[in-house]
Amino acid sequence: MKIKTEKRCGCRGEDDKQLGTHCPKLKRAGHGKWSYRLRVPDELVELVGKQYLRGSG
Repeated sequence: MKIKTEKRCGCRGEDDKQLGTHCPKLKRAGHGKWSYRLRVPDELVELVGKQYLRGSG
């Protein structure tokens, strides 16, 4: 099972696109949210109902 974690935010750049994981303020405590994504093993996909699980908070 492979798990990916990242910190992202909703800040926007000059072109009005979300910066996501590229925001320079993410180094500050309290800025952004942590999220995770994990790939479900093939033998459990039928039980879980999806290939990937993800969440944030």
